[in-house]
Amino acid sequence: MKKRIRKLISIGMILCMCTQAAPAFASEGSISGDEQSIIADESMENNSTIAESTEEDPDLEDYQSNESQSVSDDEIEATDPDSVLQEEEESIRDEQPAENPEDDLVLKENDQDTNEDNTDSSSETEDSESSVEENTIVLKYQAHIQGIGWQEWKTNGEQAGTTGESRRMEALILDFGDEELNAQIEYRAHVQNIGWQEWVHGGELCGTTGQSLRIEAIQIKLTGSLGETHEIYYQVHISDFGTLDYVQDGHRAGSEGFSKRMEAIQIHFAKKGAEHPETGSRGFCKAYSDSNLQYSAHAQNIGDMANVSNGQIQGTTGKGLRMEGITITLDTSDPDVLDGSIRYCTHIQNIGWQEWKENGEYSGTKGQSYRLEAIKIQLTGEAADYYDIYYRTHVQNIGWMGWAKNGEAAGSQSCSYRMEAIQISLRIKGQSAPGSTENTFQQGGSASKSSLSSKLGVNPNAIVSELIMHQFDDYYLNTKYVGLNPNKDFKLCMRPYGEYANNNPGMNCTGFVAFVFQKCGANLETIGNMGLRGSYCNASNWLRYFKRYNVTYYQYSTVGELLNSGKAEKGDIIFCDPKDWSQSGADCHIGFFWGNDSSDNRFWHSSTKPGSGNQISVITPVTNPSYIYLVKLK
Repeated sequence: MKKRIRKLISIGMILCMCTQAAPAFASEGSISGDEQSIIADESMENNSTIAESTEEDPDLEDYQSNESQSVSDDEIEATDPDSVLQEEEESIRDEQPAENPEDDLVLKENDQDTNEDNTDSSSETEDSESSVEENTIVLKYQAHIQGIGWQEWKTNGEQAGTTGESRRMEALILDFGDEELNAQIEYRAHVQNIGWQEWVHGGELCGTTGQSLRIEAIQIKLTGSLGETHEIYYQVHISDFGTLDYVQDGHRAGSEGFSKRMEAIQIHFAKKGAEHPETGSRGFCKAYSDSNLQYSAHAQNIGDMANVSNGQIQGTTGKGLRMEGITITLDTSDPDVLDGSIRYCTHIQNIGWQEWKENGEYSGTKGQSYRLEAIKIQLTGEAADYYDIYYRTHVQNIGWMGWAKNGEAAGSQSCSYRMEAIQISLRIKGQSAPGSTENTFQQGGSASKSSLSSKLGVNPNAIVSELIMHQFDDYYLNTKYVGLNPNKDFKLCMRPYGEYANNNPGMNCTGFVAFVFQKCGANLETIGNMGLRGSYCNASNWLRYFKRYNVTYYQYSTVGELLNSGKAEKGDIIFCDPKDWSQSGADCHIGFFWGNDSSDNRFWHSSTKPGSGNQISVITPVTNPSYIYLVKLK
């Protein structure tokens, strides 16, 4: 090829020399004036053609200036311009491509010319390759699914995973198929029992396999030069929530704290400015923390109390103090938690049900000495879609009642009972209640009351007959008092002397009552399951049972009120409950009314006072002052 270029250059130089030689020929008289004019015109045309050719091919011009000195005068004289030009034209048309790539040059009209030093050409080639590479970058991704294993690779917004099959996604790999590009993408998963894992790069696994652990959320981000030119969008499908909104470039997608499995994912990779999916506000959802729910009470003799958090007790117990008002707040300011609010209304002494209050508003009264008696609480918005709100109340004469939820009434109405404390618990839907949901609300005059004997399935006359049979012997009487020991079998507290004379006899107050009822055929299992230690040998479990299961009872402030009521009958249960449980040594007490008439102050019980052991005495509470309950046997 270089030889042909040299010959073309030689032709141009010969033409130039011929043109320059024309005046010399004229001076010798061999060319006429007209011939000189023709030669001059032809010379000007030839020079113009060469100049035009040189302007059109700057690379050729540079080459000519560098190579012209290598052509000798002998070569010029031996060359016939016309024959050489014709020969070269035919050679260019007929010549086959050379084996050497440098010689494999085909000249075409309007083609880009080639520079011998290859500097500009090399740069253009790299730019062209880079452009092609950008246009052909493909991100593929592959999911490992419960019961399936690794699925096929997906690309460009295709779904990896499953929907409608309740299968968890366990692992995920993203891959550009190029080591340099893989180094510019990072991703990590939030995994069951693990939390957020460390970031990994393209081609690496996030999540787990072989451990049956669900992915719950994911983050994906681009880095380096790839992050400057491209964007990544992704959305996930999670159990119970469904398909969430798209997020982009490092934002979290999925859920955290809900224990919801990620089931599917779609990923879009695109150049900045290119068409892409629309992002939304709910691509990720975080569960409420305990501190998101706060509530405070206004209590008798105390005033406004400090806030407590989700699941904690607000108010007082064992002090006989009424709640007069309440404020409840659900903090949803974090954009990652569910939207929504909390609303509540209270039933107030002499007023009844108030209107609903919402999120931080005060419900109740101040300065009027009115007691709260009941409450309803409910969630709104997204919070109500994915959470239940449970609450229970501590009520005068009843104690802790069962857990109500989602707008149900908790407490009492038309009973003149004060609400003394409350406990509120946010629970993700599907979770169990914090405790028993029985006896959440008591309506005065509406509940059907029953005698203790009918509730426990025992003949009341059998109870009285059993006691009459032994009122003058040592079967029960004089059995030593043995207190309830939490580290020992509670039944060691129900061993009367008549049955266990040679086997460590001893009874506490409740063990005496329990033994008599069981001997006569009563089923005490429900009392034993009321939640306090000591089963049916703990007197407080009996009081809980009386109140929750609508056993007929009457409450008096003093023993005198009881004896003057005319309601007491032999065999009825007497229960003494301290008015102030905070005082040192406070304890409750239980036994049988053993008067010959309603005003006869006689009490059969096991105690350390007034005497010691099992005894018949006047009604003697362990702690003074105490409320006196009369629980009807019949």
